[in-house]
Formats: sequence, C-alpha cells, structure tokens
Amino acid sequence: MSATAGPEPNPVVILDDPLREVTRKARRSLLVASVAGILVVSAGVVPQEIAALGVTLSAPDQRNVLWVLIGIITYFIFAFVLYGWTDWLVWRKKWHDFQNEVAVASASLTIGDYELAQHDQLVYGIRDAGWLYRGAPPAARLRCAFDFVVPLVVALVSVVLLACHADWCEPTSEETSTSLGVVAHPD
Repeated sequence: MSATAGPEPNPVVILDDPLREVTRKARRSLLVASVAGILVVSAGVVPQEIAALGVTLSAPDQRNVLWVLIGIITYFIFAFVLYGWTDWLVWRKKWHDFQNEVAVASASLTIGDYELAQHDQLVYGIRDAGWLYRGAPPAARLRCAFDFVVPLVVALVSVVLLACHADWCEPTSEETSTSLGVVAHPD
C-alpha cells in the first residue's frame, strides 16, 4: 500500500464470534428447550405423573404441560432476540467498518503497490492473502445466519408443533375415558 493509506483492513475482525457469552447462553437454552419440545411432540412423550410431587396428570393437565413448555420457549425466544439484537448491531458495525476500510485501501492502491506485492511474492515467497479477503465476507454472513437465524427457526417450529399437539389434537372419547380410569366395554 502507499504511504498515505491507512492501516490494512483486517478480515479477521468480521470473522470473530458475533455473540457475547450471555447471548450464547440464551441461544443454548433456546435450542435445548426447542429440541425438547420437538422431541415431546414427535415421540409423544408427555409426562403422565410427576413422581417427586406425587401428582398424576390427566389428559387436560398434560396439555397444560405443553402450554407451559411453549411459554418457556417463548421466553427464551424473547431473551435471545433482545441479546442477539445488540450483538448483531455490534457485528454489523464491524462489518461496515471493514467494508469502508477495504474501499479506502482499494482506492489508495497504486501500480507500485501491485508491483511491490508481486516482487515480494517472487523474491521472498510471501503469498497473497487474497483468499482471506475473498472468503471472509461469505463466511461471516453464513456464521451470522447460523448463530442468529437457525435457533429462531428451530424455536418457531417447536412452538408450532407443540401448539398443534396441545390444542388441535383433541383426545378421542376412548383416550378421555381411559385417562379418567373408565374403560368402555363393548356390549
């Protein structure tokens, strides 16, 4: 680079972890609760009793457990969105600064800079780091999508599945009779 240019842009800045520890914990809790919700629905595992409390749950009570799970997941969604939003804004600022640094550095390059880079490659074996500059932006975008979007999609799928299972999948009369301890015998 020419002597008048600023510092060289560092693509490592946009590849750093975009989430703070508190956001990462909220993300983890959201994913665990969401996967638990999906497993409850897909495996049909709804607790019928809570042995520690000596409580037996009827069919309507079991549906209430699903609604409580939906409430827990919803809480984690809000926590993750609030924490993640601030982290995303900080990451977006780093992204913006990096793009500006690249634009300024590109505008200030001269033919001599290119010749010097070629000379360094030939004489000293210094390799060009263009792969890092080309690979960093798509990798950073993919990382943000994975860190921010995937947990929210999993959580929304879980909430929808739980709500469908709790509300729209009403028990048949046979299931209701059995859960009340009444067994219908054919006459």
